[in-house]
Amino acid sequence: MTRMLQLWALGLGLGAGALGMTGCEKAKEEAKKAAPEVKKLEDGAKKVANEVKDEVKKDTKKVVDEVKTDLKKAEDGAKKVIDDVKKKADDAKKPDDAKKIDDVKTKAADEIAKAKDTFVKSVNDSLAAADKDITKLEEKAKTATGDDKTKLEERVTKAKAHLAKIKDKVASAPTAGDKWDTLKAEIEKSVADLKAHLEAK
Repeated sequence: MTRMLQLWALGLGLGAGALGMTGCEKAKEEAKKAAPEVKKLEDGAKKVANEVKDEVKKDTKKVVDEVKTDLKKAEDGAKKVIDDVKKKADDAKKPDDAKKIDDVKTKAADEIAKAKDTFVKSVNDSLAAADKDITKLEEKAKTATGDDKTKLEERVTKAKAHLAKIKDKVASAPTAGDKWDTLKAEIEKSVADLKAHLEAK
């Protein structure tokens, strides 16, 4: 009786082992069938990531070009006005008529003020355009995933910080007085910093 029970138990063990082998082989076969689909999904994800990177590069170049163009126009306009003012100031030194000299100085001050306004307007226009483009990048960051999403979010955060600093400096232009040249240089440097950040990969 005992011998029969032992043989019966041995038979059950062998049967369970055979079932276990069959289940394992079936799982391997299912995994093998699923492999092409997994590969297809991975390739699709890589394609989307590359498309996001290409789009970001295009938008970044557009922002940089617009800022660069507007800043160049402002600098050229300001230089022309300043050169004209200097020439008129030099001409004013020749006559002895004090009133004429005062008139020239007044006009020079007015033209410098206009040059300042032109520069400020140009920078503000550039910042407004950059702000819109950064908003577009922000929208892309919302739909991106993984490392691309993280990089886009960091780029947007830093760009916004640069913009905020420039706007604060521009807002102080009307009260800059004789510190205007220093402030203008700081604004130009801040714009250059923004450009460098947008050009960074």
